[in-house]
Amino acid sequence: MFNNNNSERISFECTLLITLFFSIDRVFLIQIIYLHTNMIVLCSRYDKNRKSEEKKGPSGVKLLAVTLRQLGDLKQLLILPITMFIGAEQAFLAADYTAAFVSCSWSVSMVGFVMVAFGVCDAIASAVAGGIARTLGRPPLVCLALVLHAALIITLLVWRPTADKPVPFFLIAGLWGVCDAMWLVQINSLSGTMFPGKEEAAYSNFRLWESTGSVLTYAISPYLCTESIIYWLLVLLVVGCTGYAAVEWMERDLWYPGRERRKVQIVSKTQRAAHVESSVD
Repeated sequence: MFNNNNSERISFECTLLITLFFSIDRVFLIQIIYLHTNMIVLCSRYDKNRKSEEKKGPSGVKLLAVTLRQLGDLKQLLILPITMFIGAEQAFLAADYTAAFVSCSWSVSMVGFVMVAFGVCDAIASAVAGGIARTLGRPPLVCLALVLHAALIITLLVWRPTADKPVPFFLIAGLWGVCDAMWLVQINSLSGTMFPGKEEAAYSNFRLWESTGSVLTYAISPYLCTESIIYWLLVLLVVGCTGYAAVEWMERDLWYPGRERRKVQIVSKTQRAAHVESSVD
C-alpha cells in the first residue's frame, strides 16, 4: 500500500512539474512562431496582389530589405518605442493582469468575463477614435491615451484587489481597451500618412516592432515580478511618447484640422513598386 501511494504521489508530482514547465514556455514559443510567421506573410503578400498589373513585382526578400532600410529614417526610429509599447501592453493584459490580479485575487473563472470587457471597449473606442481624430486632430487623442494609460499603470502599482469588489477588475480592463484602441488607430494612421510611397515598409515595421514588444513582454514575464513588468511598461510609455512628440513637432503644421495640410502624394501601385526596386538597388 505504501509503495502504491508513494509511486502515485511521485507520478502526480512529475505530471505537475511537466505541466508547469510547458505552461511557462508555451506562450513564449507561440509568440516566436507568430513573429516569424508575421514576417513571412509581410514579405510575400504583395507579390500576389501585383502579379496582375506588374510583370516583375518585388520579391519577398526585396520587401524585407526595404523594411529594414526604412529603419534609416529618423521618424521611423522615433515611433518604434511607442509601437513596441502597444504590443507590450497587450501582452501584459493578456498574461500578467489576468494571472496576477484577476486569477489570484478573484477567480480563474472570471478571466473570460474581464477580457470580454476589454474587447468590447476596445472595439467601441476604435470606431469612435477615428471620428474624434478627424475633428480634433491626432495629438489630443494621443495625449488623452497617454494620461489615461499612465493613470492605469500607476493604479496597478498601488491597487490591492479583493474579490468582494469586482467592479475595478472590469473598469481597469475596459479603460485599458479604450487606450489600446486609441494607440492602434492613431499610430497606424501615423505610419500610413507620414511615409507616402513607402506604406509597405512603414506598416511592416509597425507589425514587426509591435510583435517584438509583445514577445519581449511574454519572455520576461516568467522571470520578473508583476511590479517590475509594470515599471517596464511605464518606461516604454514615457520613451515612446517622447519619440512620438518629436515626430509631431517635425510635422506640427501638417496634421491639425483647420491648418494648411500637406498635399499627400498619391502614388500608384506601379510607382510604389518602382520605388521599392530603386531603394533595394
